[in-house]
Amino acid sequence: MAVLRVNVGALYCYSCVLALRSFIGTMQGIEGVEVDDTVVKVTYSPEVISQNEVRKLVADTVEKLGYKVKE
Repeated sequence: MAVLRVNVGALYCYSCVLALRSFIGTMQGIEGVEVDDTVVKVTYSPEVISQNEVRKLVADTVEKLGYKVKE
């Protein structure tokens, strides 16, 4: 297993946090998703999904919810 942390803008909307967890957590190879105010932490299986795919998945989902990923 591997862990990817992605910095996001302030993610205070509880419904958005739930949506983010639900969507990302159902993807193949994702073992867990934790979200705090500014960081999305994804535990994943690199044999199934690459770090770049996870990063893109998180970025796309965060942006669809109206937030930004910080580099």
